[in-house]
Amino acid sequence: MSMFILALLILCYFRMFSRNIQARYSENQKFMQWWGPVKRRMQDARVRFADRKTHRFYKCPQCKQRLRVPRGRGKINITCPHCHAQFVRKT
Repeated sequence: MSMFILALLILCYFRMFSRNIQARYSENQKFMQWWGPVKRRMQDARVRFADRKTHRFYKCPQCKQRLRVPRGRGKINITCPHCHAQFVRKT
């Protein structure tokens, strides 16, 4: 097991100090294409968690856009700013 970890560490250092900048740039772009949506979902979840006491979050039934409405207003008519669909929800 320790030989595998050592080999992996050597490979990481070899790749890190490689002078083939174009190949490393290409690898980084592929990683960022994968990581970008993951990071965005985590940031959105963090914002929703921070606003959970003052706002409710709903998805538009037509276009699936996430909408934020204030809590404690009873039943309200929500209009989606993206597709202008209207629906009623309890806040």
